[in-house]
Amino acid sequence: GYGILEDGTITRPQQLNYDIYGNNLVYKVDSSDQVMKLLDNSFKGFLLKDEDGDLLFAKIDGNAFDKSKDHEKYYQIVNAPSRTVIVEYVKELKDPNSSGWTSSTNNTLSSEYVLNINYYVLNKSNKYEKVKLNNKGALKVFKDKKNKISSFMKSKNIKIETPMDLFQVSEYYHSL
Repeated sequence: GYGILEDGTITRPQQLNYDIYGNNLVYKVDSSDQVMKLLDNSFKGFLLKDEDGDLLFAKIDGNAFDKSKDHEKYYQIVNAPSRTVIVEYVKELKDPNSSGWTSSTNNTLSSEYVLNINYYVLNKSNKYEKVKLNNKGALKVFKDKKNKISSFMKSKNIKIETPMDLFQVSEYYHSL
């Protein structure tokens, strides 16, 4: 993958990885197995390549959300250059021993990371609003034009199951 700087230029391709838990971009040093955390804050985004294609991520400020977030973070852009639908990846450490009960110190369960995926669309206020990946969720977010959206989904036979399905509906909403 490669990084995208504030002025739109891109870095040279390298082995990049996105550390979801820490919201950091990490890279592998050329000839070694050493992994380094990228400390350059001038990146406005990055592109990762995998077997399914290219994944574009952009840094979005917490104030761009309907329910404001504490800090800016990288979000996947579903269909660039449009930013009407974005995806947030969140990794949480689930520790079965964190309850504080004395009996939990004697168990053999280990902690594990759990990946949660959240979807957001631009609402009528041009703020990102969290949405469930289904028809009902889209109609709830776009309730000001619910009848038109519902007719559109029926005429195009859209059943929202993927971010690209949600993208089609979101683009139609913003064209009205």
